[in-house]
Amino acid sequence: MSLATVERSPRFYARLAGVIYLSAMGLSIASQMFILGRLVQDDPRATANNILASEGLLLKSAFVPKLLAGWGVFASLVLAIGSLMVIVSPTFAASASMIYMVPMFFYEVPLGLWFLIKGVAVVEKR
Repeated sequence: MSLATVERSPRFYARLAGVIYLSAMGLSIASQMFILGRLVQDDPRATANNILASEGLLLKSAFVPKLLAGWGVFASLVLAIGSLMVIVSPTFAASASMIYMVPMFFYEVPLGLWFLIKGVAVVEKR
């Protein structure tokens, strides 16, 4: 018995890309509406305290390895500083290109693979 490979049309992949794109957009809008409002307030000091209080969320959870979560915090800081430098310094933008995004790549890809392959263990509450 042989397995026949299914040839998928470009339309299938275009639709799949569309679903992924719209899902990402929906999640982005939802995060702006529901999460950002909890982190960012009119008071800069309160905003900073809220962000710092939420920073260790992945570090405190058991969903991902602590090393990966720590790398994510580091990559986020590098990305934030790099993005600020691009805005402030045209010289940095010209010379650094997108190199400051590399640590985030090496966080997001393993994180996605971790969830895809390993998943999470949900403990039922009694």
